[in-house]
Amino acid sequence: MPGKTARISCKVSNVGSSNYIHWYQKKDGEALKRLLYITVDKGIVTQDPTASDFKAEKQENEYNLVIPKVNSGFDATYYCACWDSHSEKGATGSWRKTLSFYSTFESFR
Repeated sequence: MPGKTARISCKVSNVGSSNYIHWYQKKDGEALKRLLYITVDKGIVTQDPTASDFKAEKQENEYNLVIPKVNSGFDATYYCACWDSHSEKGATGSWRKTLSFYSTFESFR
């Protein structure tokens, strides 16, 4: 598949319009890295500046991570995650948000 475009699909249902779909990459021996996230309501993509090789597409309830010109440097496990936007202000203490769901996708081998 080197040089080809890869699309990894994440299908969601029953999510609110204020939710976001996040795409992550996990390479062996490295920390989890967020690549980009997409707004559920408008499909607006916000990209991590270091992840310019990745794109996203939204079609109804399907959110695709697009990898143009795949090569061995993209060998990784990819995750999508969904959670609500939030705007806690003046919060004290620590907070943790549990992922609503996740999907994993194995490397391109």
